[in-house]
Amino acid sequence: MLILEDKMKKRILLLEDDVALATLLKIRLEIKGFEVKTTPFGSEAIEFIENNADWLLLADYHLVDMTCDELVHKLNSKGIQPSFIVMTGISDQQLIVDMMKMGAIDYIIKNIGFIETVPTIIDRAFEIILMRKALEQSIENIKESELKFRNFFEKIQDIFFVIDMKGVILEISPSIKNILGFEPYDVIGKSIGGYFYNYSEYRNIRLNLKKFKLSESSSVMLKHIDGSQKYLSIVCNVVDQGERGIITIGVARDISEKKQMDALVVIKVMEAEESERKKIAEAIHDDVGPIMSVLKMYFELISNSGEDIIKRKKLLSKVQEIMDSSIQKIRAISNSLMPNVLEMYGLKKAINSFIEKITFASKINFIIDVYDIDLSKTMNIFLYRASVELINNSIKHSGASQISLSISREKNELLLTYSDNGRGFDFDEKFGNEKLSGHGLLSIIHRTSMMSGKYSIKSKPDEGFFIKIVFDNKLI
Repeated sequence: MLILEDKMKKRILLLEDDVALATLLKIRLEIKGFEVKTTPFGSEAIEFIENNADWLLLADYHLVDMTCDELVHKLNSKGIQPSFIVMTGISDQQLIVDMMKMGAIDYIIKNIGFIETVPTIIDRAFEIILMRKALEQSIENIKESELKFRNFFEKIQDIFFVIDMKGVILEISPSIKNILGFEPYDVIGKSIGGYFYNYSEYRNIRLNLKKFKLSESSSVMLKHIDGSQKYLSIVCNVVDQGERGIITIGVARDISEKKQMDALVVIKVMEAEESERKKIAEAIHDDVGPIMSVLKMYFELISNSGEDIIKRKKLLSKVQEIMDSSIQKIRAISNSLMPNVLEMYGLKKAINSFIEKITFASKINFIIDVYDIDLSKTMNIFLYRASVELINNSIKHSGASQISLSISREKNELLLTYSDNGRGFDFDEKFGNEKLSGHGLLSIIHRTSMMSGKYSIKSKPDEGFFIKIVFDNKLI
């Protein structure tokens, strides 16, 4: 109140047709620190207040050209609600009541010695004006907050809901129409438990709310209006409103698309693993299998060579050659699963070794910036496999002439950034429609998430491809 009072100037427009009385009042008020202007004419007051609406009117009821109520009506017709005190020479109770109904802050009866009381009455009037302004501002703030909340409530993509202690829906956001197909008015007043596919999931939420006043469900199944299932994550907590009772406020987020994508990624990963197993099986069958058959044949020859030492030596020598060849084949298969250079010399040399093998044939300019970092075996394998997969994708699909790869540790993060200048693609469209060619990129995304990493991808037709993978040092 004091802060508002300091900022508000106490200015008074005195309307009095008795010049002597007007002079005495002006002097008295100015001594008390008020700024005062005087006029006996209501018409002048109207013109003045139109440009100075914050001045307090101290008006005699009978002016030279109109009465005080006529003055107020004319100001009201111009959209001005003046702050005013009416003065009258007689104690007319009906007049006083009428003026107070019109918005008068107070009234003054011109009796003997009334001039001494005027400053006190005016001080009180300014306090009332300040309180009115503070109240108006509070009401305006509440309206603004309600408007913001209503806009948020109506535009929120998630389902915002309020239920009572029995689980009856008291309020729900319009977004339920987009997610579950129901109109808000269809579900208000009904039990929220009836929209759960598995009632046990709803029961668990109720138990958590009862015990902890909070419930977080990462995935529950709710019913769509068409009978299908929708996966949602739900967070809700109990709110005690005092006399208004206890309610539960919650937010439900549609994660059906994420569930579908997770399922797709799992399928792609399983396909990738099955493909790798098939390759290994084919390699063993085509390369190692025949060698084993040949070895068996030579051992049979050795067993049938009898006492011919020379023949036996020649056969053993041939067996030695075949076994050496077999060992090399097995090492090659093993190296395809876990490169020896990665295990022996680290990530940087492993990646450089892979690139050296393809640089000449691919005719691609490689910009490699990989640091030797002390990482776990699992992380090294992931970074190597991701790098190889990204490079292979660019070679097969992008037509790029330049590839950039960087693996580094900065502050609290481990970063892998990769880009090519190839033909690119609309990632959002292909990813969303499950048409992403190959399964390598989906596998990288899935394994990044499984290892608590984050990723960002940018790619558009004819604008190349970019991916950034980030791991928190504390989590690796």
